[in-house]
Amino acid sequence: MMAGMKRNVWWGEYELEIGDSGHWEIGSLGLWMEREASEWKMAYSWNDDEDPELWTYRRNESFPDAGVQGERFAVQRTGGTVKLRAVTADRSVVARPRTPFRVPSGHQTRILVSSPLWVEIAVGPEPAYLRELPAKRLSETWFGSTTRDGELAYALKTNARTRLEDLPMRPYRFVTPIVIENEGPDTLFVERLNLPVPHLSIFGAGEALWSEEVRMLRSEVGDVAELDVRSGPPQEAKKAALLSEPRLAFEKGHLFRAFSSLLRL
Repeated sequence: MMAGMKRNVWWGEYELEIGDSGHWEIGSLGLWMEREASEWKMAYSWNDDEDPELWTYRRNESFPDAGVQGERFAVQRTGGTVKLRAVTADRSVVARPRTPFRVPSGHQTRILVSSPLWVEIAVGPEPAYLRELPAKRLSETWFGSTTRDGELAYALKTNARTRLEDLPMRPYRFVTPIVIENEGPDTLFVERLNLPVPHLSIFGAGEALWSEEVRMLRSEVGDVAELDVRSGPPQEAKKAALLSEPRLAFEKGHLFRAFSSLLRL
C-alpha cells in the first residue's frame, strides 16, 4: 500500500525540497533520503523476516536512530529530484525449484521464475548515480562442478510455475519466462537452474515487472545449454515499457553451464 502520495508504481522520480526527506519500503528494503543544500543523506536497512507484497512511500519521517547503515553524498548543490530505477542483480541467480522436475528427451517446458530486483538511486535534474541496493537480500552460493570451476552467484528458491495465473506479482520482483528444450539423448533433471540475469532488461507493464524470455537449448548429455535471450518483452507483457537495459551485453548462441551442481559456501 502506498502512503504519502498517489502513484501506482515505486520506480520513477520524486521531488524533495531542501530539508525534506523520503522513506520508501520496497520488498525487504527500507530506504531513507534527506535533501540538504549541498548534500544528500541516505540510510537503509533490510527486514529479512518479512516478504511484503506491497510498497510504501512517506514524506518527512525521521531517520532511524539505530539499525540502519548511513551514508552522505556531498555535492556542489542539490536538485530536488530523487530517481529510483529497477535494475537486475549484479550476478547470476541460481534458481532452485522447490519441487525438482524432469524434461524427457525431445521435449520442452516453459516456466516462470520470479527474481528480486535491485533499486538504483540517482539524484538531481540530470540524475547523478549514488548507489544501488537489493530489494531483498539473497544468500551467496557457488555454482559449478568444483570450487575452481564455476562462479559466485545468488541463491533463490522458486516454485517454477508454468501458469501465469498461479504466479503472484510483487513490486520488488521481475518475472522471467524460461523455455528449456531438451534435445539431448537422456532425460534432463532440473534441480538447479542458472539464470544469467545481468544479461536481461527489465520492462514495466502496469505494476508488473518482466524481463525478456530466455531459451535454454540442451543438445548433448551434460549440463551445458545454448542461451538465447529473445528481444523485447515476453508475450504476457507485449506493451511493456523498457525500464532498464542489461548490465552485460549478450552474445547470441552463447554456451554456458545452465544445470550444474551447486556447492554451498
